[in-house]
Amino acid sequence: CVNLGSGLWVLIATIFTMPVSTTHAVVGAILGIGVAAWGPNGVKWDYDGGFLGVVVSWFVSPIMSGLLAAIIYLSVKFLVLNYPDEQALRRGILMLPFYFFLSFGIVAGFMLMKGAPAAKKWPYSTSVPVTVAIGVFFGLCAVLFVVPWTKRTIQDNENLPWYTMFYHWSIPAGS
Repeated sequence: CVNLGSGLWVLIATIFTMPVSTTHAVVGAILGIGVAAWGPNGVKWDYDGGFLGVVVSWFVSPIMSGLLAAIIYLSVKFLVLNYPDEQALRRGILMLPFYFFLSFGIVAGFMLMKGAPAAKKWPYSTSVPVTVAIGVFFGLCAVLFVVPWTKRTIQDNENLPWYTMFYHWSIPAGS
């Protein structure tokens, strides 16, 4: 019932080119089944673990993700993009390890705290250090492999395939 109801609504909204959220449609379908099966009292309406908490998250999530994305973009803008081309290129390449740390750390944190079933049970005192360690690992990978390869490929105009970043030091300069 949930899949049919939410799927039908997403299809109808798509046909009429309306903006639609599959997640919202599924929550609405579950809510509709709860009310149809048990009446208004069959749904937990309050904030803590109830429908109101879901509705609040629909407003908080876009605002917070927009704010965080703006902060990350502004860091790129002020640390890299606001400089003349040659200087911006050098600064961008030097910032790669930081952005690798940030990107891989965020993905690792999401996977550990929300995705992997066994890791979801870990306390934050375990998952946060592991997340940071994964981010540091990939930041170091950027220092060792990506930055030198990017310098040779972009700054020095060498035609090195992407996979050579793992053994770039063994390829003579100017290849």
